[in-house]
Amino acid sequence: MQKHIIVVLSVGLFGTLSACSSGSSGASEPRFETYDEWSAFNDDLGDRVGESDSVFIEDLPTSGTADYEGYFFIRHYETDGNRYVGGDVGLDVDFADQSLTGEAGNFIDDEDRQIAGTVMIAGQGFISDPYFLDTHVVTDLNGTLASPLGHELAIDEAVEAYFTEDDEGSILSSISEMTGTSLYTGETVEMDLVFVTGEQ
Repeated sequence: MQKHIIVVLSVGLFGTLSACSSGSSGASEPRFETYDEWSAFNDDLGDRVGESDSVFIEDLPTSGTADYEGYFFIRHYETDGNRYVGGDVGLDVDFADQSLTGEAGNFIDDEDRQIAGTVMIAGQGFISDPYFLDTHVVTDLNGTLASPLGHELAIDEAVEAYFTEDDEGSILSSISEMTGTSLYTGETVEMDLVFVTGEQ
């Protein structure tokens, strides 16, 4: 099996994580009061994905559904250093329909400010890479996040979400780049969008 290579961000600096316990990612009450609490809660899953193996399309189920939970992470490349925003993700995967749907919410930034808004996540069709032989889903990310500083970030991106696995089970994750409005300064900056989820 080929090791799945994905840049995963480490706790405290980049926010690696473990599967979240709440299936409702857009809850009105914040799950964490500080970014450090969020990061500490979500420690294991980020470590897992970096060491997980690719999944061949023929090894995926062809029927049934599964819940995947984990984290959504946005790294801002600011002129004075990188800044971070993290949230929860809940996904429903339908293997018969080869689809995934869900959302990310409960966002908090690295200065412990609650970030309003959700990101809707939807994908259709499992695709086998002819070279690496791994399996991904082209996935749309759509939503708007708003900071209490008055800045809004609109996300409208198509990304590739990859199935991988380790001894603990199945993982579905994605990392991509975009340019958007900083939730810290309102300036246009480069960003990484990351979500990592584990099957429940």
